Amino acid sequence: MSAECHIASLLIQCRPNALEALAATIGAEPGVEVPITHPTGTLIAMLESPDQGTIADLAHRFTGLAGVLSCNLVFHGIDGETGPPAPTADAGKANAEGVNDERA
Repeated sequence: MSAECHIASLLIQCRPNALEALAATIGAEPGVEVPITHPTGTLIAMLESPDQGTIADLAHRFTGLAGVLSCNLVFHGIDGETGPPAPTADAGKANAEGVNDERA
């Protein structure tokens, strides 16, 4: 079982007169922080979630909020203890079946 943590940041452009209300609404979502706002109508939202679906859902919801002009994913990373991929039965074979490797 993996304990993944998806971290993302969104660049959100909005109408300047809606900035304060949108920052409060977006920042009130669980796992969301709004560390940066700019009076021209720009805000950065930092998201932390156990899965990427939640991040996609939030970005879609934010896009539909009144006053939002655009919402763009700037960064998405996965932090967690997923471990290395499990080896396959063919691990270690030099060539895939049917491939002629003439480097030798």
